[in-house]
Amino acid sequence: MKIPEKAPDWKSIYKKKSFENVMDLRFSLLDEIKEANDKYLYWDKVKYLPVYEGITPEETWAIIKESRKGAEQYLSINITGGEYFSCWLPVVAQKSLHLIDRGMERVLAGALEGQTAKEYQLRSIMEEAIASSQIEGAATTRAVAKEMLHSGRKALDYGEKMILNNFQTISKLKAYAQKPLTPELIKEIHASITKDTLDESSGAGV
Repeated sequence: MKIPEKAPDWKSIYKKKSFENVMDLRFSLLDEIKEANDKYLYWDKVKYLPVYEGITPEETWAIIKESRKGAEQYLSINITGGEYFSCWLPVVAQKSLHLIDRGMERVLAGALEGQTAKEYQLRSIMEEAIASSQIEGAATTRAVAKEMLHSGRKALDYGEKMILNNFQTISKLKAYAQKPLTPELIKEIHASITKDTLDESSGAGV
């Protein structure tokens, strides 16, 4: 898996600008801000956006990041320096989630005819575990992966272990949902999903 390029420290760049400079930059970068937020672009894409002469890619990134601050949601998870973990849900993600929700209503209405909800849920978990693992690099076919999960046999290689970990972890999420979201819980989930798949086993749950 490719490690994302580290983004510039946008806060330090932003602090160097006066209020007038910031407002000028915002006005000049309206199109870039809209494009970056509509597509939820990260630094590795933002740095190649066309901008006006005299505006650096780092300044563009700082202005875009600052524009997202107003819609951030803070979670009750402390990070270094006494700050709280925050996230930002772009409009494109909300739209996609809405379409998924609407689509699943129709899927569930038809899929549960003639079979139990438990059977459908098990099949859905299997499909999710296989698909997400293949995206992450598991070199195993759906047929072989489903045979492994259905039969309950041990994973034979790295790809099958990824799928098995995903399946077992997703199956536990309902129980996890009843617990407070804490760093310890996140580490527990991380340990479950990375068990025996890391180059250094000590990294599981860290």
